[in-house]
Amino acid sequence: MQVAKQSTSWPASGDASCRSNAWHLVGMTKEEKVKILGHIKKYMKNGGVLLVRSAKGARAFLYPVVEDDDLLDFEVLSIFHPINDVINSVVLVRKAIC
Repeated sequence: MQVAKQSTSWPASGDASCRSNAWHLVGMTKEEKVKILGHIKKYMKNGGVLLVRSAKGARAFLYPVVEDDDLLDFEVLSIFHPINDVINSVVLVRKAIC
């Protein structure tokens, strides 16, 4: 599994609007991505938003494709498939609000 990580923490100010921002690259197979999505979903807040990297067409040889049915209990907000030299597609999803 390939993992890249970058985290940015905002200074503690006591302000509830301050958030930490992090991105992670995980899962080089579809099975790994589905397993990780299930784990993330378990700990996400209801209504939380997640950006998932995917691929389309021949680009799927480089990165696993994440399908709608892999995103159970997530609402798909947007899907972007680039038409230029960018390789990655992205899917923006939100955890269901119960």
